[in-house]
Amino acid sequence: MRAVDIAPLRTAVALRESDEGRDAASTDFGRMVRKLPRAVVTPQSPEDVRRTLDFARHTRCPVAVRGAGHSQAGQSLTDGGILLDLTGLDRIGEIRDGAVRVQAGATWRKLVRHVQARGYLPPVLTTSLDVTVGGTLSTGGLGASSHRYGAQTDNVDELVAVTGDARQLRCSRTENPALFDCVRCGLGQFAVITEARIRLRRALPDVRTFFLVYDDIEALMQDQQQVVSDDRFEYIASTCLPRAMGLERLLARGSPFAERRYVMSLTTEFDGECDADRALAGLHGGRLLGAEDGSARDVPFGPDRLGRGDRADRRLAHPWIEGILPWRNAGRCVAEVLADLPSALPTDTAVLLWAARRDRFGAPMLALPASELLMGFAILPAVKPAALPRLLPGLEAAGRRLTTMGGKRYLSGWIDYDHEQWRAHFGDLWPRVVECKAAFDPRGILDPGFIRYRPAQPA
Repeated sequence: MRAVDIAPLRTAVALRESDEGRDAASTDFGRMVRKLPRAVVTPQSPEDVRRTLDFARHTRCPVAVRGAGHSQAGQSLTDGGILLDLTGLDRIGEIRDGAVRVQAGATWRKLVRHVQARGYLPPVLTTSLDVTVGGTLSTGGLGASSHRYGAQTDNVDELVAVTGDARQLRCSRTENPALFDCVRCGLGQFAVITEARIRLRRALPDVRTFFLVYDDIEALMQDQQQVVSDDRFEYIASTCLPRAMGLERLLARGSPFAERRYVMSLTTEFDGECDADRALAGLHGGRLLGAEDGSARDVPFGPDRLGRGDRADRRLAHPWIEGILPWRNAGRCVAEVLADLPSALPTDTAVLLWAARRDRFGAPMLALPASELLMGFAILPAVKPAALPRLLPGLEAAGRRLTTMGGKRYLSGWIDYDHEQWRAHFGDLWPRVVECKAAFDPRGILDPGFIRYRPAQPA
């Protein structure tokens, strides 16, 4: 890429050009990709974003957008281009008509603290709260309440975004709907989100969480199907735990998850009394381990949230494999993937499973399997970078098996798709993806190279 003279930008926006500042923005949470930006822009207003993109489109300088840098495949990085660090855009407005306006660089943790003090919560929260509003709205934003409320992108009424051709536009389901539909889950490919209006829900004061354990995934899925068919629980989360530990694992020399059990946690909110028998009615596949009472104020910050460790393990690599499976193949796929995971995978690797109904999701750019019921499946290791050569082939094989069995990858994890894989991922939506790129980022300055719009040229 030819060098771009960024001198005109220095008088328009705040820039970081020091080696230290650029190096700090050269890696993301995944720590598997390194790209050194030419400069880091720290916008103080949406107009700074527009000025930066206007400069970039005239000079054809690539731009990457970064919030908390929680991507794992370099989506928030640029090699020699401009990195837009949006964390300075973090203002949160007052709650009005059950919704709140928030700038894209605010973290969900900050937003939760702001609205929870007033008796509200966002309908959906991801496992980490230390990610930004703009980041998850650009990806989807899935969580333990997605069975009720869909993705975070389904709970936003309006966005303000700056397109790749430097137009600042307000968009919603009725105003500029084409932009609204492509910027949600659009991976920052078409426009940069600067503000969102997010719907909120009233939170009841008390919660009870039930913990059930299952010996096989078929029993787990039977009860999952029951609880996602109604709205009795606010949060539903499932995880897989390895049985083989210590000497057993050494003798087996196989996947740490070859022998496993499943735990499902079910959280209900209430005001007054909780009827446990009614809450657990119809659930017969597992054994009740116990229940835990608490305050709804504590739920988003509970000890099972992966976000607690994000800041502590930034030196580790995170080759996360995340996807969404059609219900009919989910049990077999999960069992096969877990049995074949690399033996060197740490035993404390989080393996998450969640069930949801497809009709709860509405953002067009969130690719989902053609199935009324869905199973989310995530393998979330944290490993030393030196271990990647041993682990990555097996994890990538898990990702391929997921798509071979009708699943779709969730695009916040480790993704290294070629042109044909991108076409297959979006399926019938692919022509629309290409059309939106031409309409809103005609010079292709936003995160070029992540989505491969054209086949690779022969060497």
